[in-house]
Amino acid sequence: MKRSLLSLVNTYSVVFRHWPPLVLLLAGTLLAQMAYAIITPTLPLFLRSGRLDTPISAIGLIFAAYAITETLFKAPAGAAGDKWGRTRIAVLGLLLGTVSPILMTMAWRWEFFLPLRAVDGLGVALVWPTVMALIGEKVPARDRAQAMSAFNLPYLGGLVLGMSGGLQIGHMTGDNRYAFYTSSVLLVCAALCMVGMAVWDVRRGGKWGPAARPAPVALPEGETGDLLSRTWWHKLVELRRRQATLLHMLWIFVFVQMAASLLVPILTLYARDWLHLSQAEMVKLFVVPGLLTALAAIPLGRLADKTGRPRAIRVGLVLGAVGLCLMAVVQAQAWLVAGLMTLLGISYVLVMPAWMALTSELAPAGRQGLALGAMNTAQGIGFVVASVLGALLYERVGPTAPFYTGGALLAMGAVLCTFLVKGKQAGSTPTPPGAPDGP
Repeated sequence: MKRSLLSLVNTYSVVFRHWPPLVLLLAGTLLAQMAYAIITPTLPLFLRSGRLDTPISAIGLIFAAYAITETLFKAPAGAAGDKWGRTRIAVLGLLLGTVSPILMTMAWRWEFFLPLRAVDGLGVALVWPTVMALIGEKVPARDRAQAMSAFNLPYLGGLVLGMSGGLQIGHMTGDNRYAFYTSSVLLVCAALCMVGMAVWDVRRGGKWGPAARPAPVALPEGETGDLLSRTWWHKLVELRRRQATLLHMLWIFVFVQMAASLLVPILTLYARDWLHLSQAEMVKLFVVPGLLTALAAIPLGRLADKTGRPRAIRVGLVLGAVGLCLMAVVQAQAWLVAGLMTLLGISYVLVMPAWMALTSELAPAGRQGLALGAMNTAQGIGFVVASVLGALLYERVGPTAPFYTGGALLAMGAVLCTFLVKGKQAGSTPTPPGAPDGP
């Protein structure tokens, strides 16, 4: 653990020397993620209480509205950042996100939450792709991986602090509306951090507007480069022909993400109605597991590199399946629930980094972006389906049904990965850098 902390300190020191404004960018990341995470556990409780009394199945639809817009607008948001300036698009997304939480506190029918959460999804889609691209643009290539590692700590920390903080605010005030107000304030502060970062960068010789574009690359006849063009589809088919494992990973990842997202609309309802935990006790579900998971992320990532990414994926899926099934049978002991949530967090940091790293490793040279983009699309599809399915299972089958279903999906994923997901094939010849991908 000491070695991991020293590695983390070294990561920040190296990156900050190259680009000091990253301090404000990471501060904005922490505040923005806290703001977004505050809504996630608080919204189901707010929708089920008071005058709204929203059906649980409708809560799933509300979360799906968010997931759909986030998935659809991520790629256009990245393109908009390239064209008009990444900081401008990120600030626009943050300010857009300040509006819907305030309007949610005024809504008197649950149907109004569908467009409001869709606006939230649009705001998030504008922020994260442009922030990640901004880091990649400002930090030298040799230190870019370290910069992304530096981004992970405020991102995960904001997730933990936001989810626990939203519940604590509702508990202390007796009114969950204050959590929504806090979310809006944090997004304004995040936007100020982004503007401050841009001003600092300009004074150091940077540029506020769009970055200089490289010279256009001549495309073969008939190619347009458009993500939705016929050319893009042909590239994906070619990718499948060259490395069949990636296709298996794509459709398996939909089920893995479904398992991970089934609990999103119902976890706090389950904790309140069936585990009989107060909102203060629910904080333990997120703080302790989140902090332990964040600290374990670096050593577990190294473990995946040493033991092999396919093996780390299988172990993580098995741990997740066990954790979800046990969550369905525990009683009201908050410490036991927190322990199982920690197990799920460890499962996550084992599976997700290894999965994305293996995707990048298996993709032919020049097709890594395509492969990772397709994997993110599969992730979004799983989230959308699970948001609706988790609520329906909770309401129609029983409160433990989403847990057992998620455990079964992860167990199925572990079995499928054992037979279908391998590392680079022993006899394969990797495509040398700069070589064409096609025959």
